[in-house]
Amino acid sequence: MYFIPGYIYKEQDKKGTYLSSWLKENRIQIEGKEEESIIKNLEKGCPNLDTEIKKFLNEQEMLISAEEFNNTLNQAVQALDKTMILTLMPTEACNFRCPYCYENHHAITMNESTVKAIKKMIQNQSEIQKLQINWFGGEPTLCPQIIEEINSLAMEKFDINQENFKSFMTTNGFLLTKEVFMRYYDLGVRTYQITLDGWTHDKTRYLASGEPTLDVILNNLKEIKSLPKDYCFKIILRYNILENNRDVSWYNYMNEIFGDDDRYYLTVFAVGDWGGESVQSLKLLNSDQEKKEVLEYHKSYIKNLGFEEIPDYPDCVGGGMCHAAYKNGFVIRANGKIQKCTVALDNPVNDIGYIDENGEVFINDDKNYRWYKPDLKYSCYTCDKVLKCLNQKCPYSRLKTNNTKYCENEMERFL
Repeated sequence: MYFIPGYIYKEQDKKGTYLSSWLKENRIQIEGKEEESIIKNLEKGCPNLDTEIKKFLNEQEMLISAEEFNNTLNQAVQALDKTMILTLMPTEACNFRCPYCYENHHAITMNESTVKAIKKMIQNQSEIQKLQINWFGGEPTLCPQIIEEINSLAMEKFDINQENFKSFMTTNGFLLTKEVFMRYYDLGVRTYQITLDGWTHDKTRYLASGEPTLDVILNNLKEIKSLPKDYCFKIILRYNILENNRDVSWYNYMNEIFGDDDRYYLTVFAVGDWGGESVQSLKLLNSDQEKKEVLEYHKSYIKNLGFEEIPDYPDCVGGGMCHAAYKNGFVIRANGKIQKCTVALDNPVNDIGYIDENGEVFINDDKNYRWYKPDLKYSCYTCDKVLKCLNQKCPYSRLKTNNTKYCENEMERFL
């Protein structure tokens, strides 16, 4: 059976109809109504290459067999296997007490042997061509020395200018002063996610002492904004919304402050029950339909203000995959435990290895494989997101529910 894979796009303009391959970056023009009709019929697939146009499309790799598709898929996966994504939790302590947080805030910080093991893990990678380090927590800015020690080594081994090394940080932003930000910038941390919960921020994101935090974070962000434009960074300002939240006036305020700087982005998420007891005190968006409607309402308003959208499926192979779906995607916790997912911290299915007290790294290959094993369905082949997500947007959803076919809609239900 031959079919047109999902990464082939059909476009039309005044001059005619075109087929473009997002993967191969080639483009052909389809001339004549008869040919256009043939192309439309081929979208349903065909058993053989019995016409000249079918043979031509096959030569251009736009009409392919399942075997040819799997060869392309294997090449894509092999390339992804040369990328390592380390999500590091230098501490599980946090200076905030957000009621929707699912973490236990254990006062555990990485010891010297764990840090050395991570550095050795990075240094010994001979097959890895790209490294991404995500700083997570707890609150990672509580551990600046660990960030400096590990990122300094990573920048020595991988070239940040060639985009072989990238570093991200999820932080509450309270300790992220302009001076701290500049130091992290020099260490390669160029993308941040910081949550600002609108006008009610101080009711959901307060210090462990109960004191408010919004003014301090906003002041930090304004100071960072004053940096020259040759500081190329991305700060994603996340807004977690609860039930009946249709107040979009907060975005007007954000637009007044950051709307003239394309280094700042706005995004919105519905608060979900990700675990923990305090979330039970909050009123969450109830149904999947309500989540979808409210989120679209907020996203539409953000877009109309002129903020650039953050795509769910960036235009690259694996761009819509969870880091847990990478063969070399690991979460390393402060106690040395090695996992795959940052949400399922207390679920045993997430445990795939550990760093022992002597700094030796142990990873169970069979447990790891459960997370990254190929799970593409035939129905995925013609999906336009096929090589961006590889049916791996949320492997935890598959492992948790034993659902072997999932997509963005399934992900929404999980969240």
